[in-house]
Amino acid sequence: MPHAARCPAPECGVTLAANGMDAAHFNLVTDHTSFYERYGWQFYCMVQGDGEEEPSRLYIHTM
Repeated sequence: MPHAARCPAPECGVTLAANGMDAAHFNLVTDHTSFYERYGWQFYCMVQGDGEEEPSRLYIHTM
């Protein structure tokens, strides 16, 4: 991720760090709602990048 993400859930930061380079796990940050759930993505928490005014949704997907 180009910007550091902050998440209120303590395990969120662990997931980003642990899965960042694992080809079987993917993280997606987007403003879209309800779209990615149709394709197997699971909403994880809200994140906010450095310099961003509004938080975005973090989704995870495991192959």
